[in-house]
Amino acid sequence: NALYGLIGQMNGPGGQAYTLRESWGEALRTNQPVSCSAREPDAPAPYVLPEADANASPALAEAVGLINDGLETVRLGWVDFFFTCASNTVQQSAIQGQLNVQKAIDNFELARALLDTVAGN
Repeated sequence: NALYGLIGQMNGPGGQAYTLRESWGEALRTNQPVSCSAREPDAPAPYVLPEADANASPALAEAVGLINDGLETVRLGWVDFFFTCASNTVQQSAIQGQLNVQKAIDNFELARALLDTVAGN
């Protein structure tokens, strides 16, 4: 479904969250990572869960909240990454950037586990 698709778009191979984590990792090694010359990826819109579905399944509502928090964290992470590239401070910001994006990755994985529970997997 759409929620698993969003998680895959972030945490899957070439996903935005993993790519951001790799970009911050590269920034630890050099102050001008190759990623600084890339284009900022388009961020997916937050998922809107119908109120009836949220009321019927608190676990589903929690999963959507985790996904949306992760999406926002990744979106802001890319903004921060490119800002620090432009201001030549990417290396100094890399550790915090990695911590932030890891929180998003963890949120997506927690959401996947909740979705699996809701689906009965």
